[in-house]
Amino acid sequence: MVLFHLKITQAHERIRLPHDIQNQTMTLKKSIVYTNHQTGGTYPHSVLYVSLPWISHFEVTSNTHTNYLPISFNRESNHTESEYDISFHAERVPIDFITDVRAEPDGSHVTFGTGNDEIQEVHLYFEYAHNNEL
Repeated sequence: MVLFHLKITQAHERIRLPHDIQNQTMTLKKSIVYTNHQTGGTYPHSVLYVSLPWISHFEVTSNTHTNYLPISFNRESNHTESEYDISFHAERVPIDFITDVRAEPDGSHVTFGTGNDEIQEVHLYFEYAHNNEL
C-alpha cells in the first residue's frame, strides 16, 4: 500500500504533487485538523467541507451537497484526529489541482490563519494500492 498525504493551509489552495496518481481505489484513513482555539472563542462550525477534484461522479452523496468530503473536528480543541476507512474510486489525481474548503458546502470559505478560532491546517491521509512511478 502507498500513502497519499495532503496538507491544506488555505481555503482555496493550489496543490502541487511530485507525480500524478492513476485511477484507483483510495481509502481515506485519517484527518487531522489544527485550529487556534483560545478561551472564549466561538467558531460556529464543527465540520469542514473539502472539495477534491478527483473525488467526483457521486463518490460523496449528501442532502447538503454532492462531492464535498465532510471532515468533523472539535471546535474547542487545537487538534482533532479522526480515523476513517472510507474507500473512493478516485479519478486520476493530477500533479496540479485546487482544493476548496468551506464552512458549509454552498457557503463561504473557511478562514485559515493564526487568529482566534481560525483553522490553521487540515491534513488528509489516503491509502491506495500502487504508485505509477514504481
